[in-house]
Amino acid sequence: MFADSCLLFAGDKRRAMVVKTDGEPSQVFRLPLALKPELADWTKWQRPDYTEKTDASWTFMHDLKKHDRSTNVPPDCFELRFKVTEWSSP
Repeated sequence: MFADSCLLFAGDKRRAMVVKTDGEPSQVFRLPLALKPELADWTKWQRPDYTEKTDASWTFMHDLKKHDRSTNVPPDCFELRFKVTEWSSP
């Protein structure tokens, strides 16, 4: 999941997973992970922090602010939980 679907940047504290579905705004989940996360059990289920109609991966990666974002997340949104089982440096 991390390599394909998550945005994890060395030296940067911002982490996110972006869920994209055809014809719908992307759902962006900010992940509370340290640069070198410790092993952890499953987190609580969380809803997206926001949705975005533009390329959410690109705008998050470059920390761009002025885009079509909304914190009005639909009731049928994707929900996420995760656990840290191991960590290896890229």
